[in-house]
Amino acid sequence: ATISNALVARVSQSFVDDGNRETLDDLASIAQAGALNIDLDTEIPAGTVLAEDPYLADCGGANGDTSYELSRNPSPHADLSMEGPWIHSLNIVDGGIEFQLSVDAIQVPLNVWATASTCVLFDVTWADVETTVDVGIQSVLVDGTFGVSYIDGEPTISLDDFVADFAGTEVDIDCGLLDFACDAITGAARSTIESKVETILQEKVRGEIAPMLEEALATFAPAPSIALPAPLGVELSASARFSQIEFCGAQDNCGDEALRDAGIVGFDAQMIPGERGENVPADVRGPIFRGADLPQFNADADFGVAISDDFINQMFWAAWYSGAMDIDVVEQMGEALPAAVEEASVNVMSPPVVMPGTGATGVMFGLGNVRVSARVD
Repeated sequence: ATISNALVARVSQSFVDDGNRETLDDLASIAQAGALNIDLDTEIPAGTVLAEDPYLADCGGANGDTSYELSRNPSPHADLSMEGPWIHSLNIVDGGIEFQLSVDAIQVPLNVWATASTCVLFDVTWADVETTVDVGIQSVLVDGTFGVSYIDGEPTISLDDFVADFAGTEVDIDCGLLDFACDAITGAARSTIESKVETILQEKVRGEIAPMLEEALATFAPAPSIALPAPLGVELSASARFSQIEFCGAQDNCGDEALRDAGIVGFDAQMIPGERGENVPADVRGPIFRGADLPQFNADADFGVAISDDFINQMFWAAWYSGAMDIDVVEQMGEALPAAVEEASVNVMSPPVVMPGTGATGVMFGLGNVRVSARVD
């Protein structure tokens, strides 16, 4: 049977972001080191058309019209650069995680081709100019929020909010020959590059940081298979799915003090045995079960994990049922035994169990009958 809340973990703010990027011991530092790697040459290849404004039919009823096309400079050697991104913070809030990141010193070289025509009596193109435009952005500060939930037992991190604040955007263009379209091209260059940079950052956050957070939450789940070492020597299977994900900020009414400025991640899980062991009766019953409330965590601890004793007993039972506790001592110890020992075995007749002991944190371990047999010559 599946054990409800078989494993429950509490993660504090310091697990998400401890404010120190020198050590990779929190999610923000890991994301800073590897998740956000932006290559502008890949995102905006040389020659890519970024914006265009074609002629209107019949000049839109006016006497003349202009047309232009903005593209990244076709030379791959033209200076295209950006510093960052830097993740300033990941903060636990009610229902999710807030983040702030920035990039600086963005430089994008553009190429512009502009023409102007008259539409009086007959069309005449009276200007045809191609030149360069440089767009520089001093900094971009992004504030956003991830919503944290689970759907069908799987963690889901959604980008709920994303606000980019641009500072110091400048457009360097020689308007001497482009006087007829200078304002339009300057505005288009500014809005196009700001929009492109925002889209790149948003896609990276959604496509890299969100999956990283989902993967981090999923690591708390029991492994799908557990290989027990010798002398037990069997492999057990496990199935697990999220039973709860709850985040609560420092200023929120969290109900439980241990949940303040922290997150709770819980899993329903089941240990599945292999084939029935040779000495296990065919009509054996399943593991004991008593049920339990959610654990109480220490609010001062950075990290905590609680494993249900029902789940531990299910694991003991699965190992026992699979024959892991029927041990051939001669096979395991070999030449370490005296030569006179021809046969020796240990058989645990019933699965061990853990039980609540004395005191708030006491635990008792119970073991039933054990049969030891040997033949010595």
